[in-house]
Amino acid sequence: MEPKLAIELDDKSHQRKGRQERDAFVDEVFRAAGLPLVHIPAAKGYQVDEVRQLLRAAWPKAK
Repeated sequence: MEPKLAIELDDKSHQRKGRQERDAFVDEVFRAAGLPLVHIPAAKGYQVDEVRQLLRAAWPKAK
């Protein structure tokens, strides 16, 4: 198995300064690894087509 991308669900804590610094670090780690990291706002439910679009934008090879 080989990861193709990662997903991070962002809740309201991602608006805090300390969390934003951590997010910038994590984004850079994934960028350096050549692995897309998709940030999706945390929600009680998701529209499959919207999530699919976000994933395809991050990883165009997805079917």
